[in-house]
This record gives sequence, C-alpha cells and structure tokens, in this order.
Amino acid sequence: LDVLAVDGALYAAGGEAGLITLDISSPSTVTLISTLTLPGAALSLARRGDGLYVAVGESGLLGRDITYRSQPVIASALPPEPGRSVEALVISGKRAFLAQGDVWTIADVSRVDHIGRLGRVAADAGHFAISGAVLYALDGDLLHIYDIGATAEPIDQGGYAGMSGIADTTIQGSIALLVGAAGPPIAAVDFSNPAFPIEVGSVGQTGGALHASVQGDAVTLAGGMNGLSAFSLTQNGG
Repeated sequence: LDVLAVDGALYAAGGEAGLITLDISSPSTVTLISTLTLPGAALSLARRGDGLYVAVGESGLLGRDITYRSQPVIASALPPEPGRSVEALVISGKRAFLAQGDVWTIADVSRVDHIGRLGRVAADAGHFAISGAVLYALDGDLLHIYDIGATAEPIDQGGYAGMSGIADTTIQGSIALLVGAAGPPIAAVDFSNPAFPIEVGSVGQTGGALHASVQGDAVTLAGGMNGLSAFSLTQNGG
C-alpha cells in the first residue's frame, strides 16, 4: 500500500501482512530482513530521523525505531480519535498530520519513543501532501490548502474543486499535480495564490489514474489497468 526507501532498506506497508523490511542495497539480490505483525493493517508510512511511523487504521499511529532494522520493535503508539481510524499520514518537522476521515490529528513526533497529541482539525481528509509550510489535504473532489508554518493550528487558505475524482496529489513547488480517477488522468494547478488556484495544464480525457511520481521535469503516471504513462512538465506546469 505504501513504501519508503531508507539507506539501503525498503519499508513496505503491507496491509494485513504488516510492516515488511527488505534489503535493497544490491538491486540484483533483494532480500527479506523482517516482517513485523501489527495490531492493525499497515496503510501509510512516514519517516523522521531514526523514527518510522506507520498508520494502522483503527489501531492509530505506531512509531518504530529503525536504528537496528533487523530488530523490529514498536517504540510508541497513539490511538486514533474515538470511533475513527488513521488512514494516512505526512510529517513536517516535528509534527505529523494524521488523516482520519472527517477529522485529522496533529501529533508531536520529535521522539520516536513518545508520540504526543497536539491538536485536531474538524475537516475531511483522506490524503496529505506538503510543500514547505503549505499542507494540501485531499477530500474526494476537493483539495484544501493550509498554512502550517508557525503554529500547531493550521490556517485554512482556501481550496480547489475544479477536478472530479481526485485520487492522489504530488507537489512540485507551488504546482500541485492532481491525479484523476474520474476526470483527466492528470492536471497541474498553480497554488502560488492559494485563494485563487489556477489550472495551468491537463492531459487526457479519461481517468483511472492512481499516482504520479516526479523526478525533475519528468512525470510518470501509474494508471492501474492502463499501465504507466510518461509526461514532461513545462515551465508553466502543464
């Protein structure tokens, strides 16, 4: 469901299979280091220093010290909001933002052995992306923009609802690449002024896309049954 490469190791959130650690230091001989069974399905990963954090649904957020990757041990846990589950997370500095459906939690992850609850925001979110001090919270057809620069309480700066069925978001500077499950497979939106986002380009007519990966000006689009597609970013983001 989610993967993260760190210093020759690949950590994979494997759903009900738990947290899987692979040795990828030699691409020709990838080997299994460990599989860690978790109290819930491993859904999303994020890292801060030697701390690896795992969203595990109804079991909340778990912190694992990856200093010794062959000895997987859970160092800390934070339960979800009552009646909810942690589906996704992203980390900025010492703070983690945890998506839990109609509410999201802000947590202190300055220490992997102690996760502290800092606050909550009563807003829908199923996926997050961060660029600098700006947090993008995806809720179905709506992308919310928050200023997270100087406070534990994010400041709502506006939103974008010009694309239906947004499946994923990737950020390049002030440009958000929105991946469409229903509309165009990918669209570029300029959020230089968050109150007035502008679509600067789109590709294709039909959806079904799942995720976009960006390296430099090259964009690779995972289209599920439609396979992989490659695009280039122009100077205006299109």
